[in-house]
Parts: sequence; C-alpha cells; structure tokens
Amino acid sequence: MNYVIIGAGGFAREVHSVIIARGHSVSCFIVERQYIPPSASLDNIPVRDFQWLLRGNQFGVICGVGSPDLRRRLVVLSGSIRFADAVIHPTATLGYRCTTGTGSVISAGVAVTANVHIGDHVVLHLNATVGHDAVMEDYVSVMPGANISGRVTLGEGAYVGVGAAIVQGVHIGAWSKVGAGSVVINDVPANSTVVGVPGRVVRQRPDGWHL
Repeated sequence: MNYVIIGAGGFAREVHSVIIARGHSVSCFIVERQYIPPSASLDNIPVRDFQWLLRGNQFGVICGVGSPDLRRRLVVLSGSIRFADAVIHPTATLGYRCTTGTGSVISAGVAVTANVHIGDHVVLHLNATVGHDAVMEDYVSVMPGANISGRVTLGEGAYVGVGAAIVQGVHIGAWSKVGAGSVVINDVPANSTVVGVPGRVVRQRPDGWHL
C-alpha cells in the first residue's frame, strides 16, 4: 500500500519509518503551501501541498504531526479526505479486545494490554505502555516511555509527556497536558497543565484554546 503523510517534521519521518517497517511505501509528504521547502522533497520523497491531496488521489493518508492541537487542525483542513486505518509498528503488541481508530500511529515497542480503546488520530510513541480498560479519545498523544495504567481515561487531545505515569483509574480531561516525568494520582480537569511528583495543576487554559 502507498501512503501519504500530512506533515514534514521529525514525527512525520518517524511515521515514515513505521510504514516502511510494515512493508509499505510513502509517496509524498503533505504540508500547507507556505511551508513547502525550496527543494520540495524530504528524504528524497516529494513534498506537496493540500491542493494536491484534495484532488482525490488514492492513497492511505496519515497525519504525521506530534502536537494534538495542530494534528486536529490539519485533519479538519483535510476536509472529506478518508484517513487510513491505524499504522502499527510490527514490534508493538496489542492484547485482546483492543480497538484502534482511523489515522492513529502506534510506534515501536508500544505495549497495549486488554480491552483498550484507542480513538482516531491518536499517537502512541516509542515504548509507551497502556493498561487494561484504558480509553484514549481522539487526538491523544502519549510520548516515549510514558505509562498509562488500567482504567485510565485520556480525554480528547490530552498530551502525556515523556516518561510520565498515570496511576490506575485516573481521568485526564480534554486538551490537558501532563509534563515529562510527572506522576498523576488524581483526576485532571480539562485544559489543564500538570507537572511534578505527584502531579499538580500549574496552568489552566480557557475552553477552546486548541481551536
């Protein structure tokens, strides 16, 4: 299968590596016109604009952008484009009764146990772990080495930093951010930033800040 990747940054190249590991190929990267590099290529693969994508080319489409709010904006910008099923690195493991939404990316070394729901356009980075009965709503990003315990809910657009840990049963509100290395033991309100051990709220954004 041939894919196109929306985005042309570092994470887009990581998505490229997942696709290659699955034995597929990438035909081009897609960016907004003003961001097309002078060479119009990345790793010898063409970089094109959204107008090219919207012409209806028949490829699997994945959004390779790490930031949840920017990823959402570019998915919305893509309009009626149909995104591909989740791309999953062959070294990742998903247990029984796990579901994955469209456009999601599961990187090398990720371990997902049992009865986990992964929404649309979710990103699980290298070596993240996800425990039983967890729910990750659309646009969630879990960074490398983070540990999500059982029955955790990550609301839409939640971001969990490198090496952070979320203890069992905690709810992380929509569009909240958990800092690198934090240990979250209590529920987190929507639009919050949490840091520390144990995690504490240090910032509260207004509703809709991500739009």
